[in-house]
Amino acid sequence: MSTIQSFFRGVLFWLFWIFATLTGLMVYWALFRVSGLEPELVSILESWIGVEGTNLRVLEFVTNGLLGLMEGLLLGLFQWVALRGRIKQASGWIPATALGYGLGLVGFWGAFVLITGNQLPEGTPIEWAFELGLLRSGLLGLTLGLLQWLVLRGQFRGHVWWITVVILAIIGAWFTQWFLSEGLAYVVFGAVTGIPLTLMLAARERAKRARVVKTPEKVREESPLERLNHLTQSD
Repeated sequence: MSTIQSFFRGVLFWLFWIFATLTGLMVYWALFRVSGLEPELVSILESWIGVEGTNLRVLEFVTNGLLGLMEGLLLGLFQWVALRGRIKQASGWIPATALGYGLGLVGFWGAFVLITGNQLPEGTPIEWAFELGLLRSGLLGLTLGLLQWLVLRGQFRGHVWWITVVILAIIGAWFTQWFLSEGLAYVVFGAVTGIPLTLMLAARERAKRARVVKTPEKVREESPLERLNHLTQSD
């Protein structure tokens, strides 16, 4: 495969990865937010758990965890479509992404309660919403990147920096959502994570081709009878 072919193949995968990421998050947005399923689910949990005293904390943790699992499940499913056939055990990407999202949102709520002392910050919500979004993005990126790296580490040695990439991608997506639009934020998330993933896959493919080129073909030694036969045929 020529360098140009490898380049275009990488670009196509990168675009496919962005599309898969965008589609997974947009499907969640349509199914749970636009359709009203998300508040309906919260209402069901309220009637089951209750919202009095400490039960309110349970409701908040369960709601964040469950919705995070659903969002991560859809994201992981569509990203798996792009990854299958390119990495081993690609199906592990789906539960890793779902669990990473769920734990990230639970961790965010736990950090919020710990930092604020279970009290809302002073001022209107818009005054501290940006900072809360940064906290949410950082914790979500940490758990999501860590669990996805556990899937990748057996195939891409030493690429623990994937965790940092995911953290920066989600923080960048939050900036994009805050200043521009949520839909564009999904694209940013897919584009940022897709670049190193494409480079990792391309590097592994080059290493495979290099091993094939460097491995010499084994020369079979001829027996004395075979050599004599060749000599008599040449005469």
